[in-house]
Amino acid sequence: MRFVEKVRKSLLLSLVVFISGSILLSACGIGFAETDLTVYKDKYKLVTVISISPDQMRMIGSPDVFESALEEEVQDAKKEGINITWRDLTKKDGSVYQYEVSTGFIDISNPYADNFSWREIRYDKRQAYEFRYSMFSGLFSGFQSLTITLHAGKILESNGTQLDARTVTWVNPTVTPYAVVVPKGSATWLPWLLVIGLITGVGYFYFQLNKSGRLVEWGTTVFNFGKWKYQESKLAGEIKTLEQDKANLINELGAKAWKARVVDPKYEEPYGNLQAFDQQASEIDQEIKALNLELDETRNTHLKVETEYSKQLTHFQNELKNVNASLDRSRKEQNAFEKELSTIEKEKESLTSEIQGYERKLTQIQSSDAEDKESQTLALSSAISTLNKTLIGLTEKGPTLQDEMEKSRIEQQPLLEQIDNLNIQVTQTKNEQKIALEPLSQQIKQLESKIQTLKISGNDLQQQMKTVINSLGPLVDSARPASEILQSNYEQIDRKSAELEGKNEENNLIKARLGLRDKDAIRNFFLVILGTIVAIVLIVLLLSTAL
Repeated sequence: MRFVEKVRKSLLLSLVVFISGSILLSACGIGFAETDLTVYKDKYKLVTVISISPDQMRMIGSPDVFESALEEEVQDAKKEGINITWRDLTKKDGSVYQYEVSTGFIDISNPYADNFSWREIRYDKRQAYEFRYSMFSGLFSGFQSLTITLHAGKILESNGTQLDARTVTWVNPTVTPYAVVVPKGSATWLPWLLVIGLITGVGYFYFQLNKSGRLVEWGTTVFNFGKWKYQESKLAGEIKTLEQDKANLINELGAKAWKARVVDPKYEEPYGNLQAFDQQASEIDQEIKALNLELDETRNTHLKVETEYSKQLTHFQNELKNVNASLDRSRKEQNAFEKELSTIEKEKESLTSEIQGYERKLTQIQSSDAEDKESQTLALSSAISTLNKTLIGLTEKGPTLQDEMEKSRIEQQPLLEQIDNLNIQVTQTKNEQKIALEPLSQQIKQLESKIQTLKISGNDLQQQMKTVINSLGPLVDSARPASEILQSNYEQIDRKSAELEGKNEENNLIKARLGLRDKDAIRNFFLVILGTIVAIVLIVLLLSTAL
């Protein structure tokens, strides 16, 4: 039994050492690593994605520092003859830095491997290989999270989470990842043998078909069938267009014959119907014109009446505005007199109170033995005299203000009566306006309703005439009455008819060819194509199994 187990230099392990040395926190770990390892019998492939947060990247130094370390390890690997590449997967928003490191096929025995052991064993009486990630603890200590996924031809046993028959994964494992596997490509001779057999069989089959001439015959038949189906579809579209053009020309012919009043015994009845409809339409038009004249007159009358009453209302409202202004002025004067009288009364009360105070004080002084009794008595008497004169003046002013207030009240009375009369006139004028305008408005509505009804009838007649005119076209085309006006239409219709006849003949020929097609040849050709596709799919599946 062969045993391969070496202490190897690992790119991923080198990065762990670099990260730990850069931040001096190897015990805490930094970033996330997701490793996909695919093992073959003598080779393996590795793809690792490393994710580092912006804060962690600043602890390392910078993206440039980290990328320089990556590039240094890649160059060291190239010196060992190993092809290792890396690429930046960092998101545009800068929320996380991501780098993918991948290898080509590396020999299991190559010293630049990824720290796993690989040995051949016997498992349930069959050849298998034991896989152990012997150095995973060193890797795990350098990252916050580590995921290892192993892909093989078949997973026979493992201590990880088996995703399917060929895949097992370990997420932050606490024990050494272990698996017994059948590598990919361990029995590639059988798929390759089947692929070669399929290619040989398909090639021989095509050789025989080509040699017998059947492949070309079937291909030609299918090509012609496709060509004829395309021509049939194209002709169907052209025929439909020509038929529509001819129908439009015939409809135009009927309308033109009616407009030019070209009559013929072969379409005498529909022509007579059109004449009757035209007479009714003319009568409706005349009636609508008469009603429109009456409507215009009624609207003018309505406008005149409305304008006349509006002038009267404007006159009354302007007078009412002026009288109200006069009333407001009079009331303001009255309010001013009332305020002044109120002020005088308050001043009189204040003076009276002040005089009484001085009089009480004078009495007290006169009954006292004060040394300055005489001077105080003289001063108080003088003050009382002055205040009494002021009080008398205010008392005399009161009746004058009362007279002014009464005069204002008397002046307001006729103004109030005038306002009442003007309001009555405004109300009466509005009522008269309503009474005068109501019958005119009603008449306008009636006229508008009659006109609308007649227009609907006229539209119905026009639709009936349009239908009869459309039916008149084929009759005129059949009768072909002599007319210089219609001659150009006859010629256009004849040209379209000739084109349509030619296209129908082509279409009939195509249909005849399609009816005589070799159905067996077409079926056999598509069966060959289907078989070829199936063979290609099988070859692809077998190759994916072998690789």
